[in-house]
Amino acid sequence: MVPPIEPSNTRTGDSTSGPKETTTDDRLNLSDPSNAKTLEIRDDLKHTRPVAWGSWSLSSPTTVDLVFWGGPDDCDSVSAEVTETDQDVTINLSLGALPGVTECRAIAVKSKCTITLERELGNRQVRQDN
Repeated sequence: MVPPIEPSNTRTGDSTSGPKETTTDDRLNLSDPSNAKTLEIRDDLKHTRPVAWGSWSLSSPTTVDLVFWGGPDDCDSVSAEVTETDQDVTINLSLGALPGVTECRAIAVKSKCTITLERELGNRQVRQDN
């Protein structure tokens, strides 16, 4: 079982991308998305369960990449519930089995997914409820 995430916030920026905020939990080593397996957001998953993401990064003004522990991509994928307000963007992820999959290896895979926002993130906070 993955321990609960107690995130810490770090704000960084560079001259080409503007401000970025990343939330990380070093115990889970989810701060670097470069070696994470990409899962597509789907709405047809079976047996979904909430999953906490460990870090996020802004890859464009309207695109947020999330890193989390998932399962093998031939068995599992991810769904997302996104709520945007003027103050924050709440992104809750759920893992679930792909349609037709009945058995799967019980291994944790460092995974990532991409969320497209309705408008630029700007100064809004990125958060999760689950």
